[in-house]
Amino acid sequence: MKKVVFLLFLFTLIFSFSISQAKTGDIIGYVYSTDIVTYINGVEVPSCNIGGQTAIPIEMVTKACTYDDSMRTLIINDFNPANFNNAENPKYSQPIGTKIAYIYETDIDVFMYDKEIPSYNIGGITCVAVEDLALDNAFSDIGGKFIWNPADRTINLEFIYKTNPDELLKNYNIKIVDGDLSFTRDLEAYNGVSVQFKKESLKNAKQLIIPVYYNGEIPVGYVLKTPTLLHYVNALGNGYFAESSTIIPYLYEDKLEGVLEEGISSASITSYNLSMGDIVDMHLDKWLGTIKDRYTGDSYLFLLISQETVRGENDLLLYIRTDGTCEYVHELLPNTYSGVRSITNFKKDTINETVTFGLRGVNTKYRFDLRNCELTEI
Repeated sequence: MKKVVFLLFLFTLIFSFSISQAKTGDIIGYVYSTDIVTYINGVEVPSCNIGGQTAIPIEMVTKACTYDDSMRTLIINDFNPANFNNAENPKYSQPIGTKIAYIYETDIDVFMYDKEIPSYNIGGITCVAVEDLALDNAFSDIGGKFIWNPADRTINLEFIYKTNPDELLKNYNIKIVDGDLSFTRDLEAYNGVSVQFKKESLKNAKQLIIPVYYNGEIPVGYVLKTPTLLHYVNALGNGYFAESSTIIPYLYEDKLEGVLEEGISSASITSYNLSMGDIVDMHLDKWLGTIKDRYTGDSYLFLLISQETVRGENDLLLYIRTDGTCEYVHELLPNTYSGVRSITNFKKDTINETVTFGLRGVNTKYRFDLRNCELTEI
């Protein structure tokens, strides 16, 4: 018995040493087919068996991933089913236990938010195990939860992503009974919701998952707050990370529909009516900006806003109508070499209700007609 244990230990030591000495591109293992059916947020996706774990091929499953060759890094952005690929890979349907691919040594790191995820290169495709993304019947620190059903051989991965229940929330502002959170429509492009933390402990927390309840009883979703690494590319074309944080409202549309079908309680849901000042404050808070200049008309407000970014001061142009709708005029301007915009020679013509300005690094001058909300080159 001692001899068997010693041989097993020796084999493990030799195998571990050989793996540690492997060079990028060397074969270090095998991928096997599986009879386990894998779902991510309700959508069936390809899966395979790697080392007894259920693994998913990231690039085959979702388009929401970014590869930077200069950093040798793959970034998983989210698991929103709207970004999933429809193509199927027949080789993952082969009989259970069939060798379907090699595992190659790789120098590519895989990240989700600020967390590095163990990964496997199976010939140009990156696989990650469900167990490394999520916890069993509980959300992980990056918002993943899986449920294994041995009876029907299925594994269901639920992963928090920014939802868009726009039709349900566009006229209402949900008030959370426990007082931890407040929800409003996301004024940026009117798609989704924004979240504000009422408690200082939550505002300052780097990482948390908060359940969202309607009327203190009905669970309607979660809010994930987590540190993240923002990906940028410098002027030389090389990628780099900047530290930030991400707040993701994740709401169950079917449960919200059920709440509204039961009737609206004025104590829990109020009409969505924001004043001009509220809208300005929300944008300044979201952009962490300050007002540099403004023009107030009878039916609009036009603001020049300065925003501090990791790449320097960035100027934003915000046009707000009295009905609450907004236009981001700066998005109509060309992208600059540095990635930040600096508005120059900003001048107001009160008689004609126009503003003229330039853009540092761009020869073109611009005129914005405030009455008609039109930008032209001059």
